Amino acid sequence: MNMPPSDARVGRRELLLLAGALASSGAATASSPAVPPNPGAHLILVHGAWHSSYCWCLVADRLRAQGVAVTAIDLPGHGINARYPTSYFVERQAGFVTEPTPLGDITLEVAAAAVIGVLEQHQGDTKPVLVGHSLGGSVITRAAEMAPDLIGRLVYLSAFLPTLQPSPAVLYALPEARTPFDASLTIGDATRIGAVRFNPRGTLDYLRSLQSVFYQDIPQERFLPFAGAMSPDLPLRLWTDAPQASAARWGRLRRTYIHCTQDRAISPALQQRMVQDADRFTPGNRTAVMALDSSHSPFASQVEPLASALQGMVRGG
Repeated sequence: MNMPPSDARVGRRELLLLAGALASSGAATASSPAVPPNPGAHLILVHGAWHSSYCWCLVADRLRAQGVAVTAIDLPGHGINARYPTSYFVERQAGFVTEPTPLGDITLEVAAAAVIGVLEQHQGDTKPVLVGHSLGGSVITRAAEMAPDLIGRLVYLSAFLPTLQPSPAVLYALPEARTPFDASLTIGDATRIGAVRFNPRGTLDYLRSLQSVFYQDIPQERFLPFAGAMSPDLPLRLWTDAPQASAARWGRLRRTYIHCTQDRAISPALQQRMVQDADRFTPGNRTAVMALDSSHSPFASQVEPLASALQGMVRGG
């Protein structure tokens, strides 16, 4: 992808709108009613590239209100664990295109180990349900290969599911990955800077392009809080490392794939290809499939249907 235009940076009005939206979103999250917990598996939510645990807040609130135990985590290099290139914050972001990422030490193994640490904290009579969105699918696949005995079910939410194809990078190069909505979102040369770089502090035109690919089914005022919570760098090895799933370990776990039928980031055709590959890889353990009429970000646009689907899984559905 080419570098986006550098003019028309977000002005004071848009920044004030963003600040207000963030504040109102936080108030809504904090006000959710408490409901006594019901029996069921603990639900562990893993975000995708550039995102954080914040993206799950609306869905997690709905689930907790129904008594579901939920933990949303920040992967290494994301959310509270983010580290930023200095140029991301300087005037006109001088040097942002070429500055090496501070996240070059983060590998898929490191991210999966962080997930396993959370799984270990939530073992009980019923093993946790592990959910991965987007690139988080590759992370949970590696975690399942490393520690299958800690997981009750895997859930892929419009997520990368590498089996016959080794990595998200390889999957994204397949013909099925192409869509009419590809946008110029990446900044710089990923192999030189060590990251797939976005610019959530970029121009208003850039943010519109970002929304059009990831969040096209919600209005801008609802999209801006999610954009404001994104970090710029996806460590390159989370994109290129192979989870190395085996039929004997990863392949023995129950798994569900939730298709997002209006997805412009991971195309429906690629989602279908990944499920077909997984079923060929483990023909005796096929993937359960569900669908949401959603963009790539149903945690923002399809909160109730997504929460309901996940609730069914933790209650043994």
